[in-house]
Amino acid sequence: MKSKFDYFGHFYELFLDNYTVRCRSVLEIVRVKEGINKESAVDAVVIMMNPGSSEPSNEGYPVERIDIENFVMDFNSRKLVRTIPDLTQSRITKIMDYKNWDHVRILNLSDIREKKSGELSKKIREFEQKNLSMVHSIFSPQRKKERLNLISREVPVIVAWGAIPCTHKYMERCLVELESRQIKVFGILSNEEKRYYHHPLTTKLSWCSKVKELLE
Repeated sequence: MKSKFDYFGHFYELFLDNYTVRCRSVLEIVRVKEGINKESAVDAVVIMMNPGSSEPSNEGYPVERIDIENFVMDFNSRKLVRTIPDLTQSRITKIMDYKNWDHVRILNLSDIREKKSGELSKKIREFEQKNLSMVHSIFSPQRKKERLNLISREVPVIVAWGAIPCTHKYMERCLVELESRQIKVFGILSNEEKRYYHHPLTTKLSWCSKVKELLE
């Protein structure tokens, strides 16, 4: 399935004095024949927990550094680089093939790159305590303009962030925003809590099959 699609991400670092955290703001999955540019139409948006261990395919890429206290994320000037796809993204491309979509955008409740959920909890807590800020999340107040650019009312939004408590308040902010903009949400609710939606790699059910049913 990987050969059918290209994967492009925007990687950056947030810093304040000697403190630095690695982030990814967005991942664009596009069908190979389509290519990508800033005007590329998006067929759907998927919102998950965080970028995990997502890496650019070229380790020598120039890293954009953003000051936490003077945070600015310019949608039009961000640099997208090719990324190494993972198993989660392969589940998304199955949905893309089923729906004949050419371009899906992946956003996260937190931009912090961390594969282990326990470590992610520590990093989010450390970030907020050190910086008194939530700018690692696109759902922070400072990033409203960016959200409006990245999340359209015209396309389906699939929520699939799992059930990690450390992102609970960001789940809440996300759902409130989507509801206020009257954006229809597709996702498989977990039995654990009303804000938890099954991640594409859940072992409790067939995520792809259930999402296909929801999108009919």
